[in-house]
Amino acid sequence: MPLWFLLTLGGVLFVSFAEIAQKIVISGKSEISAETNNFIVWGIQSFFAFIFIIFFASHDFSLLSHIPLNFLLIIPVLYFWGGTLYYSSYKEGSVSISNILVGISSVVSTFLGITFFGESSNLYKLIGLLLIIIAIVFVNYSKNQKLTRSNLLALAGGVIFGLTFTFDKRFVLNIGPHLYQFLLCFSVAAISLVFRGKKIISELKNVKIADLKVMFMSATFFFGYNKLLFWAYQNSGEVGRIDAINNTVIFFVIVLEFLILKERSNMFRKFVAAVIAFTGVTLLALAK
Repeated sequence: MPLWFLLTLGGVLFVSFAEIAQKIVISGKSEISAETNNFIVWGIQSFFAFIFIIFFASHDFSLLSHIPLNFLLIIPVLYFWGGTLYYSSYKEGSVSISNILVGISSVVSTFLGITFFGESSNLYKLIGLLLIIIAIVFVNYSKNQKLTRSNLLALAGGVIFGLTFTFDKRFVLNIGPHLYQFLLCFSVAAISLVFRGKKIISELKNVKIADLKVMFMSATFFFGYNKLLFWAYQNSGEVGRIDAINNTVIFFVIVLEFLILKERSNMFRKFVAAVIAFTGVTLLALAK
């Protein structure tokens, strides 16, 4: 079994707990916005990434010369808006439904991976992509229901994440996973202040210790997820396949949502959509 596959599966476990922690914070009584949450979580991750570089990785910062200046504008901005849109969907909707809808990122990253990295393209990948789209339609379809605002936010976030994952692989291969992780986390936290500085600063004084503890836990799990994700890219993992496997997180999230958040509405629909999406991502992951 290839190393990139094992690293990706490990990342799925980390991100499952991170997503539940995000839901607890964003939908809590303190009314913390997605922007403030993102600033704190990315900031904590950047601290972890810096400590990792100092004690466990190379200090060759000359590799930064391999990153074009427009990186500082494109990547952080995409991550900021992807995270803001996606996690805003948590305030109004279910975590598991948002995770199913964000599976659209697999479609985007697979297409871009084929286009820019020459990754494989075959019938299994096509069927896998179609199944993901079917799952997205199924989880939203009813005679009297249209796409809700939270659904649209999750879909928009998924499209943006598909773009960011493709950029991630390019820069991981250029400067290595550890330096890139620090630069990414720090720049996303910084760009959050550029876009929503006044809002974030005004909300920081109202953040409770209990919320900070949950955000710290979320940042810890996200740090582990990103570390394994970037190692998977470095070990020949295809961006489309890795993104597809990451979207199997919906199974873990549905279980955790049921056990921790007591979210039991539309469980049959969620489960069927999760099975369809899981079948799709499995085909994407195993296709040669």
